[in-house]
Amino acid sequence: MIDISARRRIFGVLLAAGLALAGPASAASFDCAVAHHPDEAAVCASRALSEQDVRMDTLYGVLTRLVGMGARGDLVDAQRAFLARRSACAANAACLSAAYDARIAALEAALAQIYARGPF
Repeated sequence: MIDISARRRIFGVLLAAGLALAGPASAASFDCAVAHHPDEAAVCASRALSEQDVRMDTLYGVLTRLVGMGARGDLVDAQRAFLARRSACAANAACLSAAYDARIAALEAALAQIYARGPF
């Protein structure tokens, strides 16, 4: 059984790898070269929002690989709801940041539930 600090270190390594692979000039979940919607353009124009997008996308990618089929459907539905919320923010950076913060918190909580069930 891996203790919680080891799990956090493993997750940190996975998150860092995801951030490194994402590259500095684009958001992880979409191509900034073809960003047409105001929310996408705002994320691409802001390093802070782009970093939040990378973190959210990395967490989402990890979770989709860890959960079972039934939970995966719920995760996909929640991601679609997040994307709708993000879209409703248009180019409002404060709204976008709050939407990302809420989504990241939800994904981290789901990951914590998986950790709690361990062992790995």
